[in-house]
This record gives sequence, structure tokens and C-alpha cells, in this order.
Amino acid sequence: MTDLTAVIHDLVDGRSIDADIFIVETPFQQEVIGRLVFAEVEGRSVKLVSAEDLILFKLVASRPRDLLDIQDIVFTQGELDEAYLRRWAGPLGVASKLDEILSSRE
Repeated sequence: MTDLTAVIHDLVDGRSIDADIFIVETPFQQEVIGRLVFAEVEGRSVKLVSAEDLILFKLVASRPRDLLDIQDIVFTQGELDEAYLRRWAGPLGVASKLDEILSSRE
């Protein structure tokens, strides 16, 4: 995955927002694009990756901060599409990590 981190400057009030930008290179990334969700952020409609896709991206990276973020996502999101998570965890090489995360919430 080619991953570029960019800072987007909010022209209205001069604040900046960190955003990860990726170039679609794999079937997984193509599916992520098809699953984007819309959310209202400070009065603006923005496209975001789904909670499940964010978990998968963070499992692939597996930095300490990512693993903490995953715990927060699982806690706040509540119900997740576990079938989708499991379908991609194997090909992405994170099946055992996903099992740990999902079993820890029970």
C-alpha cells in the first residue's frame, strides 16, 4: 500500500486536520473505497472509511497507538461486521491479531 500522510488546512478557520490518504492498489483497498461512509464533521459532509476497514488498516500497521485505537473503535462502535473483518483478515495477514481483539471484548 502506498500511504501518504497529508495535513489538510481548513481554509475557514485556519486549523489543520491530519488525514491518511492512500492510492488504491489492491482488491482490499478497492473494496474500502466502495464502503466509504458519509459523516458530518463540523457542518461538513465528509467520506470516511468504515469502522471495520479502519480496524483492518490499523491491524496491518500494528503500531502501539494503532492497537489502542482499535480498542477504542471496538468499544465505541459496538456492533461490527465480523464476517467482513474475518473475510479480509486472512488475506491481509492479521487473522490472529483480529481474533485477539474480538475475543478480548467478550
